[in-house]
Amino acid sequence: MKPIVEGVRDGAGIVIWGIGDRSTGPAEAGTKGHTSGINVAFVRASDEINNAQRRGDWAAARVIEGLVTPLEEVRFRDNRTYNYSAVVEAMHLSGFDDIEGGEGGPFNPRVPAAVAKEVEAAIQPLLEYH
Repeated sequence: MKPIVEGVRDGAGIVIWGIGDRSTGPAEAGTKGHTSGINVAFVRASDEINNAQRRGDWAAARVIEGLVTPLEEVRFRDNRTYNYSAVVEAMHLSGFDDIEGGEGGPFNPRVPAAVAKEVEAAIQPLLEYH
């Protein structure tokens, strides 16, 4: 596999990739990561991943990324069917009183009961990262 940076054209200036979004070129080339959607409820997870990466502690970053992965898997299933709604469901199920998931709506309805159970299980190890 060629290095991802080879895909950046000369003179492009700054390039920022969201490696968690699975529709990007880097993701298609095999990178793994998380999306910023989790920050709404679990901002410390992203902070701690970033801090670990900045100090070169890749193992610590991977541990936290592993905790985030189950929620990301739900979000990106079936062509991103639950991308946003799984995060909103996580907000509702978290029990935190400083975030509000809202009422849903035609574009972001609540997830089906079976998916809500998956989200509930996925967020358990993330609750400490609020």
